Amino acid sequence: MEAASKPILTHPDFHTRNIFVDKDDPAKVTGLIDWPHAAVNPAFIAGTETPDFGELLFFDKELDQTKSQEQPDVANGVERCAKAWALLTSLCPKLDKGIKLDERLSKFFAGPHFDRIIDECALRSLLINLEDAWEKLGMPGVCPYQSSADHRKIMQSMIDERDDRHRMRRYLMRALHCDSDGWVAKEKWDPNLPVYRETYKEWVETCLKEREENETEAEARETADRLWPFDLR
Repeated sequence: MEAASKPILTHPDFHTRNIFVDKDDPAKVTGLIDWPHAAVNPAFIAGTETPDFGELLFFDKELDQTKSQEQPDVANGVERCAKAWALLTSLCPKLDKGIKLDERLSKFFAGPHFDRIIDECALRSLLINLEDAWEKLGMPGVCPYQSSADHRKIMQSMIDERDDRHRMRRYLMRALHCDSDGWVAKEKWDPNLPVYRETYKEWVETCLKEREENETEAEARETADRLWPFDLR
C-alpha cells in the first residue's frame, strides 16, 4: 500500500478525445488537452482507471453484425493498444505499483476521489469486497465491517441492478455514439433521437415481457425507468 501511494503527477482525463494526432501520421501525437485539473495524487488513484484506448474491446452481436469482416482487424488493433499501454505503465515504476495494487484496496481508497461512493450500494459493495478479502490481503485482526447473510442477499440484488444499468449505459453509448452522460454532438441529435426513443420503447417491452410472476405491469415499468440511465424518455 505504501509503495502504491507514492505521489505522481497525472493527466486527469487521459482518453482518446483529449489526444490529438497528425492527420497524415496517426502515430504522431501533436498535443494533449484538458490539463486544468492535473494534480499530484497517490499513484493508485491513476492506476484505478485505464484509458479508453488501453481497454480491450467487446463486440456486440447486434451493433457489430454488419462489421463482422472488420472485427478481427479491429480486435487486433485494440489488443496492440492495450499491450502498448501496459508496456508504457511498466516504464513508470510509481504508476506500475499503483496499477498492481489489489483492486479491492485501490477502488475503496480511490472511490471518494472519483465520486464513486455516491450511495449505499456503492459504499457497501466496496466494504463487502474488503471483508471477503481481509485475510488474503494480510490485514490484521478481523474486518471491522461485518455483513449478515440477509444483508448480503439484499446487497446482491442492488449490485445486480447497478450492473444492469451500467451495461445498458455502455450499450447506449455505442448505439447512439454518445458520452456516458448521454451527450451527443449537435449534428447527431436529430438522427439519434428516433433511435433513442425506439431503443427505450424496446427496453420497456422487454422488461414487461420478462417480469417476475409476482411483479405487476406497473412495477415492471417502474423497474425499466429506474434502470434506464438517461433522463429523456
